[in-house]
Parts: sequence; C-alpha cells; structure tokens
Amino acid sequence: MVEQQPWDSATAEKYIHQLARSDDLALTKTEHTPQRMAERDIIDYDISYVLRHGKVVDHKTEPSTRPGYFKYAIQSRAPNSEGVIRLIVIPCLEKIHITLITVMWVGDKKEME
Repeated sequence: MVEQQPWDSATAEKYIHQLARSDDLALTKTEHTPQRMAERDIIDYDISYVLRHGKVVDHKTEPSTRPGYFKYAIQSRAPNSEGVIRLIVIPCLEKIHITLITVMWVGDKKEME
C-alpha cells in the first residue's frame, strides 16, 4: 500500500529510488531544467544516479501546484560530479513518473559560480 503524500524523508526516498529503478519510468523535465543543467554542467547520467542513490532532504518538502502531489529534494554525489547535486522532484507512483523541477550544486565551489 502506498502512503498518502506528503511522505516523510525515508518513505519519499524509498519511492523515488523505486521509480528511478523502474524500466517503465517516465522522467519529465520542466522547461527550466535543461537550462540549469547546461549552466551547471550536470549531465543526464548524474540525474539518474542521484534519483537511484540519493538521500531525501527533510526540510525541502512542499506542495506542488497540482493537488495531492509534493516536491522533494534529493541529493548525492554522482560519478561525473565534483560535488553534491540536489534535485527538486515531484514523484508520481501511480503513473511511474518523476517530474524534475530543477538541479543545483550544494555546498561546493560550483554553487558559488
């Protein structure tokens, strides 16, 4: 049984990892995301890695503009990165879908550039 959102960080992490590892995952990027990825030199593989292995940050959960859905921050080091990457995502278990809102560097010199 799937718990109703908002999820605590451990539950969100479990479900995001589950979605990211699914062969049926549909990943949608907002119009804003590719621009931020290019500006911050973050590649698709890094995004995939963070979704599959990252930790959800407690204090970043907030409601989405779509009722019943919430934004979660998940972060990790990735093999192609020099620091910690944070993603803001909206997961949907029913549709096996993740919307990627934005990407950023955390606690690293790249964040200051």
